[in-house]
Amino acid sequence: MHTLVLPARRLTTSDESWAAGLLAEAYAADPLFGPEPNCPTQPNYYLRLVVRYALRTGCVYASPSGQAVAVWLPAEAADFSWQQVLKAGQLAWPLGVGWSRFWRLVGWQHQQDEIRQQVLPLPHHYLLALGVRPGVQRRGEGRALLRASLAALGARYAPCYANVHTLAAVHFGQRLGFEVASYGELPGPGLPVPCWGMVRPAAPV
Repeated sequence: MHTLVLPARRLTTSDESWAAGLLAEAYAADPLFGPEPNCPTQPNYYLRLVVRYALRTGCVYASPSGQAVAVWLPAEAADFSWQQVLKAGQLAWPLGVGWSRFWRLVGWQHQQDEIRQQVLPLPHHYLLALGVRPGVQRRGEGRALLRASLAALGARYAPCYANVHTLAAVHFGQRLGFEVASYGELPGPGLPVPCWGMVRPAAPV
């Protein structure tokens, strides 16, 4: 007898810790959300906040193997603010990351939200993070999870949006129907960080 394996599992609050840990591994080299160069072992409080907030206001999915995580937010929940940080139970976030990094992350998120609202003012799904554990990247885990989560969200009825910061992520999104809708640069700790805004029109997966 064959066992039915679902293409994605929707996570609950009990999955917060390991999902945030997986994203921290996946984003270790990301120019925006990776660890600080002078403190590479510091816990990634920002990604933990992302997961915690999405578990309460959006959807977080994992691949059947648990090696990939996708974080989705509805448009009305996508703009971070002090009130939302407090609701997510992250009073310690500024202290954990340091005030300079905290304000830099808040500024980055605000800039990305402004770009998103200009590019796609209609109701839409927002892919805030998609990560695959480094040891299993390039094996189709991320692609399969993105396709499954698009179907679960009902992407045939509403457009989707994502910000990405590398050309590899741009090409990955294009294979799943996302197209570049904007380009800008965000101030980084060193050089400016590129930011592509990508839109997937409402369409069957």
